[in-house]
Amino acid sequence: MKNGISIYFGLDNTLEENIELIKRAHALGIRKIFTSLQIPETDDSRLKPELTTVLELTKSMNMEVVADVNALLLRDTPNLAGLGIQRLRLDDGYNAQQITSFSRRFPICLNASTLDGIALNKLAKLEMNFDNTEAIFNFYPHPYTGQTAELVYERTKLLQAFGIKVSAFVPSENRKRGPIYKGLPTIEASRNLPVQQAAFQLAAMGLDGIFIGDSLPSDEEIQVLAKLNVPSVLELPCESLEDNIGLQDMVFTVRPDISPCLIRTMEARKTLGHQIISAKESMPITRGSIVLDNDGYGRYKGEIGISKVNLPPDSKVNVIGQIKASESYLLDCLWPGTRFKLVKL
Repeated sequence: MKNGISIYFGLDNTLEENIELIKRAHALGIRKIFTSLQIPETDDSRLKPELTTVLELTKSMNMEVVADVNALLLRDTPNLAGLGIQRLRLDDGYNAQQITSFSRRFPICLNASTLDGIALNKLAKLEMNFDNTEAIFNFYPHPYTGQTAELVYERTKLLQAFGIKVSAFVPSENRKRGPIYKGLPTIEASRNLPVQQAAFQLAAMGLDGIFIGDSLPSDEEIQVLAKLNVPSVLELPCESLEDNIGLQDMVFTVRPDISPCLIRTMEARKTLGHQIISAKESMPITRGSIVLDNDGYGRYKGEIGISKVNLPPDSKVNVIGQIKASESYLLDCLWPGTRFKLVKL
């Protein structure tokens, strides 16, 4: 993955803070920077001199800068790409012909939040240079306006099918960027999560890059991105697990037809369906409960699931364990085809 930080000019951070942030991020292994040149609250008197100074620094450090621009800004500043910016994110005001033309002349980013299959097929017919193209989702300063994880997952897979690398944003807990100071996430549900959890969830979806959206992340947060890695088999820590059938020795695969209520697996029913599974006392099913369908469920007998939400007790379902509460965010990292193991602590 190629992860990065965000730098903003003429806003909360001083030029000195931005320079120090870039140097710290570089020392920790980060080589990519996102910036936006179309924020209404920017102090325009600071923008150009700070931008020039920072671009001289990033060029000397061999760091890639992606700048968010609109059609009006690019019209008024036609030499923007020549200042030391390696990639332009075309946010608003461009038609398909203009985007295609840009892609043939300069590395660009598309707005992953607004593209759909119709738009991508139109660009393909116009012979868009997808090899020169990436996509970055929006971040959402306003609480309750961020995107759902499901939309980000589906849009990411669509863009990647066209050969486009996709990135998104997570918030920082260290310093929120103004003017609202409520974090800059892509996914609304990650607005108040630590970087480690929010970034891991995006990485588990298969995104190609993650940016910290806020303006002054801590060294610990930057280091999380620099070292971020998703194992081929996720281990789900269980604070309890009744395992007299060898569950800890099994590797499960999440089914492609995902449910909003249960994480269902492809293998368990085939493996356990021939066994006698007697009903136990019905228990409440809470988020993170590990459940096993008993003999009462007929042909569903032997199916293992993990509850994403609270569900009523069911005499046909045995509750056999519980995912550790502090690790329950991992339930939001299980997408179609994800492989995982249950590990009793």
